[in-house]
Amino acid sequence: MILASALGVPLLTAGLFFSYQFGEVLGLLIQLNASFGQMLSVLVFALLGPLGLIAWIICLLVARRRQTVRWRMWWSAGALLAAAACPVTVLIIGFAGFGG
Repeated sequence: MILASALGVPLLTAGLFFSYQFGEVLGLLIQLNASFGQMLSVLVFALLGPLGLIAWIICLLVARRRQTVRWRMWWSAGALLAAAACPVTVLIIGFAGFGG
């Protein structure tokens, strides 16, 4: 659980930074009257960071309340996956080709 917390903080920082950048891009797309598909895909990217933060906190809180080590490990792994959702998605899909 401590490892998931320690590794999750830099991943969450990167995810929130990427979400902030995608939020700025979304504002520019709105001003440029971009297509709905482009705006929707950028909106999904912009929401991944805050949703990952919420899921990370919930997973760590649930892991803390579990009594068995096996359940704590699984919930900690879920917390780490939630923290890595946005940075890994950005790495896989990339900044280019938002759709539309």
